[in-house]
Amino acid sequence: MAIVESGIAALIFALVFVAGGWAVALRKQRIDPHIITSFSAGMASAYVFVYAMPELSHLQGELGAIVYYVALIGFLTFYGFNELGVRFLKRDIDAHQRAYRLGVGGFALYVWLVAYLLVHEAESTKAETLYTAALAVHFLTVDNTLREEHGEPYHRRGRFLLAAMAIIGWLSGVFIHLGPHTVALITAFVAGAVIVNSTIEELPGERQGRFVPFLLGGLVYGGILLGLA
Repeated sequence: MAIVESGIAALIFALVFVAGGWAVALRKQRIDPHIITSFSAGMASAYVFVYAMPELSHLQGELGAIVYYVALIGFLTFYGFNELGVRFLKRDIDAHQRAYRLGVGGFALYVWLVAYLLVHEAESTKAETLYTAALAVHFLTVDNTLREEHGEPYHRRGRFLLAAMAIIGWLSGVFIHLGPHTVALITAFVAGAVIVNSTIEELPGERQGRFVPFLLGGLVYGGILLGLA
């Protein structure tokens, strides 16, 4: 049953990328899509701080501070991807292509890891549902960011690669069984990556995050997590 539930979750992740262009259509209706992506970023951040981090703290006795160090590595890795991508986008066409490959390639790894954890991270249907909901809306933010930065190349090819990585990651989780400590470290890495990828949307600069939806997403979803704990 766990495999069926996690498979459905992987399909939801894939559909987010395949059908993510609906956010573009919202612009034509004069609805700011950044409101939705900011709310999603808040939800993902709430998931990390209210649910994922306490789960990691349970493992600290076995693995020590390395759990949080790996979370830091995840944070720094995707912050570095973002900074390099921004620099490439400010240069010539060849640099733009490198930015596209870096952005889509980095997030392909990210989606693979998140989908892999669908099989191994959740210990109950409730945990699976919370994980799926938080990361699915988070992937809306990822999709919107890549769509804005890379346009047609992402729409033609990139979104389908990320959708495929959601399925491949789940299949990897089904057939590749790593030890519990390795899974814990992957969870830590993903937690750090979720933090930076969520908050980048709200940082000053070229991003167009919306603070109030971000705040509401974090507080509302965080409250739901507390109520279900």
